[in-house]
Amino acid sequence: MDSNNFYKALGEVITDILNRGDQIALPAFGTFKAVKTNERVETDKETGKKILVPPSIAIEFTPALKLVKQVKNSQKAL
Repeated sequence: MDSNNFYKALGEVITDILNRGDQIALPAFGTFKAVKTNERVETDKETGKKILVPPSIAIEFTPALKLVKQVKNSQKAL
């Protein structure tokens, strides 16, 4: 399997898991989680009118501590 097919398959697996409402943790990388947002009222900045924003599903990503440490250590070298 080449890298393009691998990433495509990985994306499909993550999408399927999130669509079920589950979360997926990739060791040393992080966790993806689907989160439902509530309906809310916001103000349009251009017109000042109130608009109703419907509920939706957002994706949260929490990086693994190992990934965070690796990024911080690589920034020290810059």
